Amino acid sequence: MKLKAIRSLWSGAKKVGATIKSARAERSNKILELKRLQAKNYVATISDETWNKISTTVFEQKGEPKSIFLEKLHKFKQGYDACGITMPKDVLEAYNQIERKATIFADRMILAKSKGKAPKKYWDFGKRFRENNQEAFDKLEKFVKEQQDNSLARWHDVAFNQPYDEAAVKRAQEAFTMINTNRIDLNWLPHYELYNTKIGEVAPEIIKKGQTFYHGTTHQRAITKNGFHLKPKKGQAAMGSRELGEGVYLTPDKKVSSKFAGPFGGIIHTKVDTKKVAVVNNSQLEHISRGLSKNLSRDRISEPATMELLIKELFQRNGYNAAYTREALGSGIFSQKELVDKLAGGKQSQLVVFDPKDITILGKTLKDRLSNQKMQFENLINMPKMLYQIIKEKRSAI
Repeated sequence: MKLKAIRSLWSGAKKVGATIKSARAERSNKILELKRLQAKNYVATISDETWNKISTTVFEQKGEPKSIFLEKLHKFKQGYDACGITMPKDVLEAYNQIERKATIFADRMILAKSKGKAPKKYWDFGKRFRENNQEAFDKLEKFVKEQQDNSLARWHDVAFNQPYDEAAVKRAQEAFTMINTNRIDLNWLPHYELYNTKIGEVAPEIIKKGQTFYHGTTHQRAITKNGFHLKPKKGQAAMGSRELGEGVYLTPDKKVSSKFAGPFGGIIHTKVDTKKVAVVNNSQLEHISRGLSKNLSRDRISEPATMELLIKELFQRNGYNAAYTREALGSGIFSQKELVDKLAGGKQSQLVVFDPKDITILGKTLKDRLSNQKMQFENLINMPKMLYQIIKEKRSAI
């Protein structure tokens, strides 16, 4: 009799527990939906003018120079040409050398950027560029100093000449003003002036038309039946926005997707209508955060649901229907991007698709299924060894 009562109490407690859990889940879903609705309403209030300001900060613009430094260099030369001041042969050779090397550097960096590569030790680029072309910089600086002294002397001489020549004085004054205002700080070259650091389009050989992308998940059956949705996981919604905003996160690397699937999940094969794909490296994340925080309320963008929608809207307004990243993203002292890459078994390349309608779920052959399952169980077997290696590396770094 007592056993029956205990079982009855236990059964009742389980039902109460299930009811509480269900109520919490429902409340959590309602809160998330409310936040998403609030985010949508806020984004709708932002003017086109504000979006354009943000876009200029974040994305490459048509007609922009390859680098700020090259633009300054060209204006510098044009100023002397306009005043009829000819550079001596050795100075012109120095100028041409700096221009040529700056163009090569900008082109190489822009190419690397289009492939998703993040620059290493970029804060030192200006110093190294100057050191590699030190003699040419010295000649240019010497020429500038001489022209400053000469222009002041010419202006002084013309101003006190008799008879007074007003046109000559004006020309001398204009030359003096140009030389002393149209200057380049050749001693300090910040890295962001040596190439266009903004977000641009991915190189065509990185993301190809008709390429297969993968999504590792424990919800394979539901996604295959109902398609992808844009809602974040509950944990993600609480912790912060996803790196590249609201979207479906895929990968061109099946090995990476197998890590997310785990041993008992599944790998979904997809095709994506890649109309125009942006490429984002880790150092470019600050362009997004800077552009948004500079033009919008910080209280608003601190809300994960709002931030996700803002990032998505920003990419779409600039014609991108997807964004590619070559490796895990993350910035600041709490960034775990290196750890994420190691756990993913390599660079965690991702393709974020902003509209699920651009994704087609593909069928899988028996060979695909067996290959996927083999990879997933190999991950499970190798996980202890991988974790041991990561811990060992962390300890040796301390």
